[in-house]
Parts: sequence; structure tokens; C-alpha cells
Amino acid sequence: MNDDFVTERKKWFRFFPEGSIEFLLITRVLALLLLAALAVISSPQRPAVLVALAFLLWVDYVLMLWWVIQLATDLDDLFQEVPPNPNVAHRRRTRTALLAVLPSVAAVLLLAPWLDVLNAFHPSSLFRETLPRVMLPVLGSLFIIFVFIAQYALRRIRLGPALWTLLLLVPVVHWFAMHRLLSPLQKRIQERYGERDDASGHPEQGPSISLILADVTWLLSILPWGIVIVLALQDCSWSPVVPLCGTMLASVFAVADLAAMERLQRQFVGLLQGR
Repeated sequence: MNDDFVTERKKWFRFFPEGSIEFLLITRVLALLLLAALAVISSPQRPAVLVALAFLLWVDYVLMLWWVIQLATDLDDLFQEVPPNPNVAHRRRTRTALLAVLPSVAAVLLLAPWLDVLNAFHPSSLFRETLPRVMLPVLGSLFIIFVFIAQYALRRIRLGPALWTLLLLVPVVHWFAMHRLLSPLQKRIQERYGERDDASGHPEQGPSISLILADVTWLLSILPWGIVIVLALQDCSWSPVVPLCGTMLASVFAVADLAAMERLQRQFVGLLQGR
């Protein structure tokens, strides 16, 4: 085994035992605050808040994607007969992450109401009519192309079934897809535990309560926000109760989702420390 590589990974997790999950806590607290703000701010301010929210959720997505890519590549690299050089492994993770994040960039530009914010500074009718007609088809086409490029990169690191790696690249659905990818990753961790000389320290098996709760609250939390989106597209007003209800459900989901990821992270770190 490449002792330098193992030492480098142990050093990283000594300072960041939860990996990028630690930073997800910050993005999700800020996102929940912005969700709650949508219930009380006036209509002219909502596009700017939605753009800020879209950016925060994009950062959250990038951190989550980096975590799962790091975990999947480490499970391969750490157990090769001749593990790669630390610099080679880092370049592999970085290259995969950069390719995987491309669809999310196109999706943020496509879905966030940034054109409404720009219209406030450039209110000409030509700008409002021409830019969406040009940019939206271009961004939509780029998103589809980037999805296939990103999925190919994720499949190369054996992240999981093709369907769930594809849905991991779709906004909002990516949380549900991530939950489905935790199971094959946990199976790979259990296989590595089984390769140890001793049979002790095997991780608990089966879906966790936090994962089940995350699935349920994800389904429930998107319903109120789906109502808000429909009303917003029809230029209708909505009761503050609807976004507040969605925010409360989203907060439960955020905690349960982090708990499910943290459970897998603990198992991996325990496996790494035993090397």
C-alpha cells in the first residue's frame, strides 16, 4: 500500500472528520433563512432572494457532490494493491468533480430568476424579450449535454446505478437520488470491512431511520413549494402559511439528510483508521 496516500487521507479526516458535510450545515442554515424570508418580503424583492437562494443551494450541491465523489474514489484508491500517488488521486477526484458540476451550473442559470433581477437595472423591452429567447434554449441544450458528460464521469468511479447517477444531476431530485446511492456505497464499505483479518468493527447494516425520514420529508417539503411556484408563474399571491410550512418541513429534511450522510461518513472514517 502507498503509505503516503493513506497518511494524506488520514491527515485530512483528522482535521475534517465529517468531510465536506461540516460545511453543508452552514449552507443549509442560510438557505432555510432565505426560505423563511420569502414569506415576509414584498414581491419586488423576491427575485433577488430567489437568486441568492439558488446560489446557496448550488454551493450546497457542490459540497454534497464533492463528498460523495471523494468517498467513492477513496474506496477504490485506498484498497488497490498499488494505490496511486496522492497527487494523482487528487487530480482524479478534482477532474471528476469539475465534470459532474457542469449540469448544475447550467441548471442554476436556467432556473434562477436572474433575468428579473437584471431587468431592474436594464428595463428595456428589447433586453427583456431578446435575452430569454436566446439564452434559455442555449442553457437547456447545454444542460442536456452536460448531464451525459457528468454521468459518464460518475459511472467511471462506480458511484452507483445509472438511473440514480443520472438523477443526481437533476435539481431537487438530486437529494432523493443521493439517498439511493448511499446503499451501494455502504455495501462497498461493508465489503472492505470483510477484507480485514479480524471480523470486529463491522458497521451496522440496513437503511437508517434518518434516511427513511429524509425521504418522507423530502416528498412532503416539495409540495408546499410546488404550490408557491405554480402561483408565482401565474402572478398570483399566496398565503405566508404555505412557504412557512414548506420551510419547517425543509428544516426537518435538512437535518435527516445530513444524519444519513454522516452515518456513512463515520463508517468510512472507521474503516480508514483501521488501515
